Amino acid sequence: MDCPQRSAEWLASFYKWRTDYETFPRERSDDGRHYKHERLRKARKSLVALCNAGTLFTYLDEELLRDGAAPSMSNRIENLNGRIRRMLVNHRGMSIDHRIKAVFRFCYMASKCPKSSADMLKTFPDDDEVREWRMRAAKAKGDDTGEPAR
Repeated sequence: MDCPQRSAEWLASFYKWRTDYETFPRERSDDGRHYKHERLRKARKSLVALCNAGTLFTYLDEELLRDGAAPSMSNRIENLNGRIRRMLVNHRGMSIDHRIKAVFRFCYMASKCPKSSADMLKTFPDDDEVREWRMRAAKAKGDDTGEPAR
């Protein structure tokens, strides 16, 4: 059996499952405020969105392999964002201003032609400049504290 037919059969069985078990994910907890199967609801919603967008079985599209192997990841920016998040988690004791500087430096070092460390020290913003930027941005949004949202 070929892949397009198998994917069509899977989609048909998924939609049948949704119809057959339509009420199950709607069950509420004893207090009536929360759903009993919240994780199932989230997973189902994700699958429905992928099915409706027609992207669930994109990897089966032979046109994607016409020019060679498909890349293992589809979005370079997500890779960079993930590395920034990991860096911030690994250094979570930093103040907000130091975190901003760390992201600034991280992004700069990921650029094509970063300067030497000595040149960076001369040209990069200092703590006072970063604090001033942060406070100016906060005030523009009506926040006089400049504290990060938690």
